[in-house]
Amino acid sequence: ATLLARLSQQDPGLLLLDVRTAEEYAAGHVPGARNIAHDLLPARLAELADARGRDVVVYCRSGRRSAIALETLRAAGFSRVVQL
Repeated sequence: ATLLARLSQQDPGLLLLDVRTAEEYAAGHVPGARNIAHDLLPARLAELADARGRDVVVYCRSGRRSAIALETLRAAGFSRVVQL
């Protein structure tokens, strides 16, 4: 409920990150989510530089890929990261 409220208010302190493939994202995603596949995340971290001080919520289909992405982000210095 808190996440939905923040998304509906377009909270600038929140980034919702979909780490599924581009094809999965195109088939349907949470409105407002950015898409970077978990296996491409290490090479594309610079695209998330604006999110370092924000709350980042990471999601995928089952949780496996988002767990990998969570660890990648934490290792890169993102401290406010949670898995949906």
